[in-house]
Amino acid sequence: FFLMLSRVLSRRVSVVGQHARSLGSCCAQGYFAETEHGDTAFSVRTVHLNYGKVLEEVGEYTSRLLKGKTNVRVALFTDKNLKETTHYGIVSQALQKKAGFDIHVYDQVRIEPTDLSFSHAAQWCSDVKPDICISLGGGSVMDTAKAALLYGTHPPPDNDFFYYVNKPVGQGNPVPEEGLPPHIAIPTTAGTGSECTGFAICKITEHPTSALSKTGIASALLCPTLAVVDPRVTLTMPSTVVAASGFDVLCHAVESYTAKPYTRREKANPQHMRPLNQGANPYADFACIEALRVCGEFFERAIVDDTDEEAREKMLWASTIVGTAMGNAGVAVPHGLSYPVCGHVKDYAPSSGYPKENPIIPHGMGVSICAPAAVRVTASGCPDRHMKCAQLLKSENSNDASLDDAGELLAQEIIRLLQLAKFPNGISAFGFNDNDLDSLSTACFQQKRVIDNAPINVSEEQIVHMYKDSATLW
Repeated sequence: FFLMLSRVLSRRVSVVGQHARSLGSCCAQGYFAETEHGDTAFSVRTVHLNYGKVLEEVGEYTSRLLKGKTNVRVALFTDKNLKETTHYGIVSQALQKKAGFDIHVYDQVRIEPTDLSFSHAAQWCSDVKPDICISLGGGSVMDTAKAALLYGTHPPPDNDFFYYVNKPVGQGNPVPEEGLPPHIAIPTTAGTGSECTGFAICKITEHPTSALSKTGIASALLCPTLAVVDPRVTLTMPSTVVAASGFDVLCHAVESYTAKPYTRREKANPQHMRPLNQGANPYADFACIEALRVCGEFFERAIVDDTDEEAREKMLWASTIVGTAMGNAGVAVPHGLSYPVCGHVKDYAPSSGYPKENPIIPHGMGVSICAPAAVRVTASGCPDRHMKCAQLLKSENSNDASLDDAGELLAQEIIRLLQLAKFPNGISAFGFNDNDLDSLSTACFQQKRVIDNAPINVSEEQIVHMYKDSATLW
């Protein structure tokens, strides 16, 4: 896939060089047609990837990134449950085989991290001063490692946590160009794609307008140096985690593919410093389409059959490739709606698969339950792309339907999969009601990084409507 993508893009770059246009490139047509004030180029940031039976090779990768140096400090991030798994044992043993590695383990990662848990990990990282970091876990572990490296290496003035956090919740200051240690990310779930992105997401505990909502830090400099993706990790995933993380894959693909095109996003200042949420672009399209095709063929199988190893591996592959898309296009409304829902969790917790110490709405569960209402609204911005998503997911009647029905067809297919997964029937099942609409919609409207990435201009009234529509799905 990546070889094909490289060849196609190389040919396009060559054509642009030979036949330069006054604006943009040969990619600027159709959905990506040039606009008066929009950008005329897009940027692609990729991560080195090793995929397959590769856990045993982590020691060699670590040594290579350190250029053979010895007497080095290795920070290994994981969580308490993963520390008891075979995956952790393989990675730990691979590191211990290398002479001169002083290994420090941080296993206090909170599932669905907060600003406080990020800060705790950052203080630990500041004390350890690692030469290299390895994260072994799901998105919570990988995002915690990213934040710990940033805050531990470049403490903000007055230790202000919001210094690097996205605007308008935080100040949005840029991540320093130099100094972050190398980071090897090893995902153990098939969903977040965090091994391929520069995002680190957390729940904010205290804030004047966004308390208890989720936001984060976005910078290409937070993207891991190397992604080590081993399909064997999927074999021990609980079924609830398979479903929740799989829905995250599906929503990443839908949101990045139907995002506002990069040519309708205002130019960055300076222009070459394009945001990670730069909008839909031809590079991201390749990965989104392939990920949706994989979801259409294998996601249902992964949900209904715990023994279907092929389906689990395929969903891990889809997670990895759509991570490259989402990391270069960004997500949109379903994620924006979900951040306050997951952040304002009351007393809900899944019956299995997740820690019981605290109430928790798993990220993929929250996003997918908000997605049907979102795509019904955003479909007007690019109905053909929404229909393409429905078709790739094998939605019934999608090949013969009118584009006017694209949003509803896609919404109904997501709902069908939610029912198969036995997920809660809307956000009312989490305990939310009309009394929560103001706090949810106000917090959601603060998620400008994702809300402004939609193919339409989303109003606060539409956000309220989408939350109402998400109350009960069937």
